[in-house]
Amino acid sequence: MQGELRRAAAAARKLGVSRAALSRVLSGRAGVSAGMALKPEAAGRESADLWVRLRADYDSARERNCIGQRPADSEAATRDVSAAA
Repeated sequence: MQGELRRAAAAARKLGVSRAALSRVLSGRAGVSAGMALKPEAAGRESADLWVRLRADYDSARERNCIGQRPADSEAATRDVSAAA
């Protein structure tokens, strides 16, 4: 456990955020803001676009779950709209 805390603290320092802020994002208690998405990119890691897309995918899946819509239903609806256009 101590090793995990040290690694989390080191990662937070490298990203320029508090350990608590990083912990909230990693645990799913906080979302990835545009500003937070830029942090890994600035540290030479994944692009901010990747993090923003991951957040959008997460938000979409969460909303689908709330309304009881399966992902396959959503894909079919997208195809129907595209075909109608």
